[in-house]
Amino acid sequence: MKKLLFTLLVWILPLCFTFAQQVTDIKFTKDEKDDSFQISYTLDKSATISILLSTDGGKTYTKPLRAVTGDVGINVTAGKKNVVWIPNKEPMAMPKGNIMFKVNAFVFDIQMVYVAGGKFKMGCTSEQDDDCWEDEHPTHYVKLNNFCIGKYEITQKQWKQIMDSNPSRFNDCEDCPVDNVSWMDIQEFLRRLNAKTCKTYRLPTEAEWEYAARGGAKTGKHHYCGSNDIEQAGWYWRNSGENKLTGKWSWNHIEANKNCTHPVGQKHPNELGIYDMSGNVWEWCNDWKSTYSKHTATNPTGAENGSNKIMRGGAWDSNDRDCRTSSRYYVTPGDKNDSYGFRLVLIK
Repeated sequence: MKKLLFTLLVWILPLCFTFAQQVTDIKFTKDEKDDSFQISYTLDKSATISILLSTDGGKTYTKPLRAVTGDVGINVTAGKKNVVWIPNKEPMAMPKGNIMFKVNAFVFDIQMVYVAGGKFKMGCTSEQDDDCWEDEHPTHYVKLNNFCIGKYEITQKQWKQIMDSNPSRFNDCEDCPVDNVSWMDIQEFLRRLNAKTCKTYRLPTEAEWEYAARGGAKTGKHHYCGSNDIEQAGWYWRNSGENKLTGKWSWNHIEANKNCTHPVGQKHPNELGIYDMSGNVWEWCNDWKSTYSKHTATNPTGAENGSNKIMRGGAWDSNDRDCRTSSRYYVTPGDKNDSYGFRLVLIK
């Protein structure tokens, strides 16, 4: 069997929370019997791997090849690796010309927390005392399946890794949550993230968000996320600036005090080990705003359509009432603000 030996070009994407990914000892051969290509490489740490093709010596490349088997896709572990590509199974003509390949090694470091599904009471429950808003009624039961949710809000560093930009007002803190992002902005972030990782991330539903914030099945029935003390639970208008503010809420005092977002994970976690679901930034949910029903709901996803998307959790400039686990807020999906951010749910 005759084989031809080629040189392979390696392309490494920028990484986050990790040292540069190293792909070495790269080569590929073409099997003249069936026109398949055998690609080998060595990977120094786990990554998502994809292969791209050029037929003009590296000037342009295709999208990731589909008809590949072997060590490609998500969670490819370190070591010597092999991939087989079968061109005649691709939706393209047999490649000709100056053939080159790219091996993409991509890592997106995001810590997820497993939340065991269960049944919980959503809305204005007894531990919320007299702080509930009208739209938190009626209290009702919700049943949810298992899911995984971000341990932290998405940071500016993570946003920049995917979007190559930073829209945040408070943009001198890469470990602070990204702010000033709309629901629509996040959809583009998700499209790119899911394409790069070969996984399926999305925004949490409102019910998933509240269940996780309450601590899931481990709930301690707190006023805020993991605590009855807002100072312990999160960053809000009194504690997010240079000095501790007192008296009534005042935007002028907040601005003069240089209040802002803070690095994620500095406050007390809740029962599930999740941080910052009270304060820091409002967190977008996937749902259109809906009115609660008294009936038990199973995996609710909000209204079928509408004009406003749900946000939860309060922010660095919010009063303590808005930082409660049952408090609701809603704005149009194109709206953006220096107190708007998000965290993600992982589906698969």
